[in-house]
Amino acid sequence: MASTVPLTASVQAELAQRLAEFARGLNYEDLPRTTVAHIKLLLLDQLAVTISGSSAEGIERLVKTVASWGGATQATVAMQGCKLPIQGAALVNAAMARARDFDAVHEGAILHVTAGCIPALLAAAERDGQTTGRQFIAASAVAMETMIRLLQSVKTNFLDTGRIASVHCTNFATALGVSKLLGLPKDAMVSALGIAGSQVSGSMQPMVEGSELVRIQQGLVAHSGVMAALLAEGGTQGPLGVFDGAYGYFRSYHNGQYDRARIEADLGQRFELEEISTKFYPCCFLNHSAIEAVIALRRDHQLAASDVAGIVVRTTTGTYNTTCAPRDKKQKPQTSREALFSMPFALGLAMQHGEVRAKHFTDNTPLDGAALELATRVETQIDGQLDKEFPVGVPPSSISITLRNGHVLSKRIDFVKGNPRNPMSMDEMRQKISDCNALAAKPLPDHKLKSIIGLVDDLENLADVSVLGRCLASELSTPREST
Repeated sequence: MASTVPLTASVQAELAQRLAEFARGLNYEDLPRTTVAHIKLLLLDQLAVTISGSSAEGIERLVKTVASWGGATQATVAMQGCKLPIQGAALVNAAMARARDFDAVHEGAILHVTAGCIPALLAAAERDGQTTGRQFIAASAVAMETMIRLLQSVKTNFLDTGRIASVHCTNFATALGVSKLLGLPKDAMVSALGIAGSQVSGSMQPMVEGSELVRIQQGLVAHSGVMAALLAEGGTQGPLGVFDGAYGYFRSYHNGQYDRARIEADLGQRFELEEISTKFYPCCFLNHSAIEAVIALRRDHQLAASDVAGIVVRTTTGTYNTTCAPRDKKQKPQTSREALFSMPFALGLAMQHGEVRAKHFTDNTPLDGAALELATRVETQIDGQLDKEFPVGVPPSSISITLRNGHVLSKRIDFVKGNPRNPMSMDEMRQKISDCNALAAKPLPDHKLKSIIGLVDDLENLADVSVLGRCLASELSTPREST
């Protein structure tokens, strides 16, 4: 079928140039204090989830595979005691960061923001060892803001199409952020974006299946973004019209359905990244509203699992297709990877334990039997009204719990714990860090965790941010203490 979008010009470079101008011109001093504070919180959160992912299924195998490719020892592989070329370290560390599905999300864009770009930036910062905390903050702002705005501009919904635009935008944004960190000139930044455009990939199918590729896909786009910046640094020239040319990204992947004004409005003045949520529950964010509603009803009405006859979840088509279907597989996940994307299992945990913690999704222990039994009592339904109310973004789900005495309790939570309107406390963040460390390949001692927290808190005054990489590696010779 012929496209309805006209080929107005073979080359239009305006958007790539505008983004490069934004990246070149943004400095730490331009950022509001609230933006800087949120970037620091997101970095701390990112380091925690990377630590937890170091022991996840497939990570050790991935490290060995990438290490076998050889190359310069430039950047630290978190918690693994080795160094790789920066693109290799970015690949592995980003996969770790995504492995537990505990990384930060922009709810309006349904976007895993930090898992791809921060590992890439940290790896690039280690190459020369001269990146200050303020330079790192500015580069992080460039990457995160670019990523969010690109995805928000798209009028198609990847939960419907399966073309996971969030991964596409991570690729572009990582290329631009790393280019900023490396100090590339504007023309080279435009080339980096063009090169990144030739590496666009990603599908929703790994999420639907609970495949290992969910985590590795995040690593692949971090790798692609770094490679785009390195190639541009070396002089490779990418296509100028990567976004708005005749066969640019928006026409090729979204049939031209995007709103450029969403990208450029107040760019560099207002920062969408302040809307990024940190995850309070270690599973797909589409589950969080329902989890929190079940926990609240359990607490407020002093319920036990034995009181529950059934739970009905009403949610959007996109959430249903991702975390509720096919019904048999989602009610009876077989692995921790499958469990991360199972709404029924998550609600079984919430009802059984009154909490959903990282310890419930480990690779080397069986899934919680009581939660699995409760999952069979969960019925999931598509709510057309929620589809209309939330055509984009992470939607809430409505929960109804039918008790064995016939009473029905209902609740809907729009702003879950970790949303900027319902933020985690510092004590809750410390608990998350502790939970993540408990899952590490080799848990760090308390003094090392405190050191990491202190370094991030003082990030804007660091002379060399590669110290963070050393913190994640320096204790690896110490064996795990017996308990």
